[in-house]
Amino acid sequence: MKVLPANNAKWLVHYWAGRYPERLGHLWSPGRPISVYPHLSYALDNGKFAAVTADRRWNEAAFLQHVAAVAALPKPPEWLVVPDQPFDAQATVELWQRWEPGLIDLGIPLAFAAQNGHRPEDIPNSASVIFLGGSDDWKFAHLPEFVATGKPVHVGRVNGRRLWQCEGAGAASCDGSGWFRGKQDQLHILEHYLRCTAGEAEPPQGGQLSLLEEAAIAESFMQRMADKQFPALDFRSDIPKNIERPHLLSAIAYWWEYAPKHRPYRWAVDYQGRQFPPKLLISRANIWANGAPWPSRLFSGGRDCHRFLADRGFDVVPVQRACLA
Repeated sequence: MKVLPANNAKWLVHYWAGRYPERLGHLWSPGRPISVYPHLSYALDNGKFAAVTADRRWNEAAFLQHVAAVAALPKPPEWLVVPDQPFDAQATVELWQRWEPGLIDLGIPLAFAAQNGHRPEDIPNSASVIFLGGSDDWKFAHLPEFVATGKPVHVGRVNGRRLWQCEGAGAASCDGSGWFRGKQDQLHILEHYLRCTAGEAEPPQGGQLSLLEEAAIAESFMQRMADKQFPALDFRSDIPKNIERPHLLSAIAYWWEYAPKHRPYRWAVDYQGRQFPPKLLISRANIWANGAPWPSRLFSGGRDCHRFLADRGFDVVPVQRACLA
């Protein structure tokens, strides 16, 4: 099963995407930039649920701009949620009938947002994906029935232990906005799930009340972060000496957008025709070497930085703006 943290591009998502391939993606909502990365699939939400829960008018223009933006992106979304009416089954069907004819011509697989009261036979034939919305009690009670249709089922608003319920029922994917902004326990559970998929930990059994009591997650990144049990950092060393070429190549392979302040002005690392900020590349390579970004304020971007990269087989060349990654 794939987990789609909603509207989130934190560095930890990219690190885990590299460590646990095909297990993470993005779900982007209208009104936010759509960031596309080679190592992460993505899907498009319609923003309806957020509007209803915030008691504000849904922005149809923002949704249309959201969909139109896909044409300029390097790869298409896995699916798009057709506008629905949260918690209203009949209104959702009517909205599908209104929107589906125009959206289907885009060539993007369409997801039907099932609501309380919908049955598997209510899913339109032209829906490629079933997006289970509705209340938590309803969707988890009926999740197996929708999985049995054979269409991929995505479960919306999953945070915490419900992740395992989705996995057990055979859902294709789920999303949640609370993994990175809710309780820290939720992020522990997500990492534990990812580690289990790679055979690094054991899944919860039977009636265990809390995954956080499991010894299996004691060595996880998130647990060490919460317990402040990282190895002591040697701040006498400008750059961690155990960062090697494979770590730098991983940082390049899972590269993501960066703030303008990190843009290089004179020198850049050239790799296969793409150029990268030297200090930021080293900082991100430390994620793969030691589990967290290395603070760029701890080392200079001059001669020592360039020598460090050259010793690992990289060319540091004058910046060409058109080649910047």
